[in-house]
Amino acid sequence: ALDLLMQGTSYSWRKIGETYVVADGINLRPDALDFVEVGIIICKHLGAEVIFNALPPALPQANFKLIKEQNVLVVTGSQKFIEKARAFIAVLDQPSDEMVSEIIQVNNMKAEDALKLIPASIPKTDVLVLREANALAVTGTRSYLKKIRDYVTMIDLPAPMVLFDILVLQVNHNNALSFSAGLSFQYGNVLVKFGGGVTEVSLVDVPKTAVTTNLSVLIDEGIVEVLANPKLVTLSGHQASFQVVTKHRYAIPENTSGGGQQTQPTSTVQTVDAGIDLSIAPWVSADRQITMDIKPKISEYVGSLSSTPGAVSLPTTNERATETTVRVSDGQAIIISGLIQKSTRKNVKKFPILGDIPLIGLLFRKTETITDHTEFIILVTPKILDNPEAMQEYMTEMGNLLQTGKDGEQENNQKAEDAAEAGSKAEPDEDEYEKGPRRRRPLASEP
Repeated sequence: ALDLLMQGTSYSWRKIGETYVVADGINLRPDALDFVEVGIIICKHLGAEVIFNALPPALPQANFKLIKEQNVLVVTGSQKFIEKARAFIAVLDQPSDEMVSEIIQVNNMKAEDALKLIPASIPKTDVLVLREANALAVTGTRSYLKKIRDYVTMIDLPAPMVLFDILVLQVNHNNALSFSAGLSFQYGNVLVKFGGGVTEVSLVDVPKTAVTTNLSVLIDEGIVEVLANPKLVTLSGHQASFQVVTKHRYAIPENTSGGGQQTQPTSTVQTVDAGIDLSIAPWVSADRQITMDIKPKISEYVGSLSSTPGAVSLPTTNERATETTVRVSDGQAIIISGLIQKSTRKNVKKFPILGDIPLIGLLFRKTETITDHTEFIILVTPKILDNPEAMQEYMTEMGNLLQTGKDGEQENNQKAEDAAEAGSKAEPDEDEYEKGPRRRRPLASEP
């Protein structure tokens, strides 16, 4: 009831014990200090002095104290009076529409890529890319700048790094047993099989009862050859690639016009690459799944070919390539197999001397046509490096590999020194001849 009576006036009331006290909420007397409260209002957009000078008569300046240094207004009065002051100042203290400029720094991606990702609902006509500083220069109202700043903060997240452990193998299937039996070997936690005959991409778990052949044994037997075993690191969303190629150069003749109607022969040198070329582009999702675009290409130089006598001999290569997109878990291996090539070659067997005699030598030599089957197998194992522990593990592994290489080099040097020292002691001296029975050394022509 008292609220209805005092509505529209500056009076306030308060219950003290069983007594209702009514007083002027603006012009408070010393005997009504129980009604006095203090409020602090921080001005965010406008100057506190501007708001202080704009106060209406209903909000007397006598109840306000201006603190310019902190851009603050201190209000003294009843609670109802302070609420009215806050409401009035909130209406005035709004961001202005004046044009301002700001440099927004981009930390984890390219500034031009960030500009492309800004949606069409936010105009980009007043946004410039500063490539050297990797930042965006924005001009507009404060509300427009806030939209750009908030969106860049939302998309400018650090991309995790991905480590790829790659193993490229060449399998020789000339051994009929190995081609039919489907040999396998253990690589980490993956069982690798070959001899399938078709290009295949698979994610294989290791059977506990699987009988595997050690990779080193297959290498010693000449069945498997390790062509490459690189380790690549790249950011999510960026491509990683490696090449182990030989460049074969050839010249293309050209004629250039000289003075008058004369032509001068020239040539342009071009190249053809032969070897291993592999590129991988990973994307890491929020659930730590890795999506990869894998493009391997393996080529071999087989010689030069010319269509007509006297024409330019162009290099000829055999190529095996595939392209696949797969999604795997962190640390799960991908196996690309079935890249089989069939080639033929001739092998001549002959008796020494007799096989080289004209005409008659045909009876003492034999020409065989040998068919070679070779298969390339590519294993890719991705590992996400998104925390200090994973990075430390990777750096430790790299350090161990470097140390192993140094130890191996030192061991080889020591073996060479030991062999040289042993060779210097191989020839016995005269004292050793005197100790044992004297025997004549056989001549080189003697058995």
